[in-house]
Amino acid sequence: MSKPKFYTRVLQKGSRPFCLKTYQQCRGCFGWRNMLKAAQSDAAWQSLPFKCPLTGLTLKVESHAS
Repeated sequence: MSKPKFYTRVLQKGSRPFCLKTYQQCRGCFGWRNMLKAAQSDAAWQSLPFKCPLTGLTLKVESHAS
């Protein structure tokens, strides 16, 4: 059985993060990365959208069998 592939679907575009406005380089958000990892490892998290409180970016992780 093949591993499912994970895709992120943008539900709402966000504004430019403040770190990019100042330094022009995104360092990534530790909490955001952990939420995405959780969604890739546990199907229960895939039913929930993830929203960044700073930018408004909202994503949903979906898995598809390859």
